[in-house]
Amino acid sequence: MPTVSAAPPQPQPQPQTKPLEQMLIALHEIVGLDASRGLTQCNRNPKLYVSLLGKFVKAQEHTLENIRQALADGDAGTAQRLAHTLKGLCASMGAEPLRQTLLEIEQAVREGRNTDDIEGLIVPASAELTTLFASLRGALGLNQGPAAARPAQAGLAAPEVATSA
Repeated sequence: MPTVSAAPPQPQPQPQTKPLEQMLIALHEIVGLDASRGLTQCNRNPKLYVSLLGKFVKAQEHTLENIRQALADGDAGTAQRLAHTLKGLCASMGAEPLRQTLLEIEQAVREGRNTDDIEGLIVPASAELTTLFASLRGALGLNQGPAAARPAQAGLAAPEVATSA
């Protein structure tokens, strides 16, 4: 009886990833991000820093809209907590200008300033955050090929990091 052999399995395409060194160079070029400070906050662990930045992009994308919604709902406590959390994350990553803007928002909410005043602070913060997210996505390779759709599957918000060391 002739045996039929199955076709050899086809290799699965691997996600496109940027080498860690390229990511770090790109991160150091982002205006408003002190990557050296962020790395120091991460105990000089570049893999951890890159991973945290990717998670930041994914998890904080709608935070300013959530602050607006909390204010519209009359929930100043939630708005203040969200601003405080985002401010702390920015400090940890080395995004000092954005941290300062978020401090102003947090203080305005705590002081009970009117919504128009707070919105006047949120608008520039939103522009800063949008620019930072776009820069981080580019630096981390989150906009490229299949890796952009796969971070959650890898258990990371940033692409899997390849190292040459």
